[in-house]
Amino acid sequence: ISNPQRSIIMANYSTQFSFSFSVGNKAGELIQQALTYFGEDEEDRDADVFSPEWESVFAAHNNEPENWANEVSGETATGCKFEVVTKDAETRVSVWAEEHGSVDLTAAIIVTGLQLADDDAVVTFEYAFTCDKPVLGAFGGGACAMHKSGYLARGTCDLAAQLAKDVVN
Repeated sequence: ISNPQRSIIMANYSTQFSFSFSVGNKAGELIQQALTYFGEDEEDRDADVFSPEWESVFAAHNNEPENWANEVSGETATGCKFEVVTKDAETRVSVWAEEHGSVDLTAAIIVTGLQLADDDAVVTFEYAFTCDKPVLGAFGGGACAMHKSGYLARGTCDLAAQLAKDVVN
C-alpha cells in the first residue's frame, strides 16, 4: 500500500578512499600523468601531460583520453587528489577521494600504469560508500586489488550475501 503523502528523501551520496603504495619510478610517472589529467576539471585538462606510452593506449579510442576512461569505467574523472614522492628507484603514491571518488577509473589508471611500465607491484585499497541520510543500501564499501594483469573489487554487499549463506550452513 502506498502513501500518496509520503515525501521523497533527497540525499547526498559519496564514495571515499585513501591509500598509498610504492612502485618503480616509471610506473609512478605514468600513474601520476593520468591522475593529474583525470583529476582536473575538464576545462582545465591538458593532454600534453601524457607520455608516448599513454598516447598508444588512447590511439584505440580516437586519441581521446575521455573515451578510454568512459570505456574502462563509465566515468571521466577520478574525483581524487594525490601526492607523489620519488626517492631513488621507488615512487610512493598517495591517493585520496573525499566525496565522489571513482573506484573503477582510479583502478584502471593504476593497472594501466603498471602494465605500461611492466611493474609487478600489487596495490590494494578499501573504499566506503556514505550518505547523509539513512537510506537503505547507501552505506557499505569494499576493497580493490590491482596488478598489471588486472584488478578485482569486492563490495560489502557481496560479503553480506556470502555471510548470509554461511550462517545457515
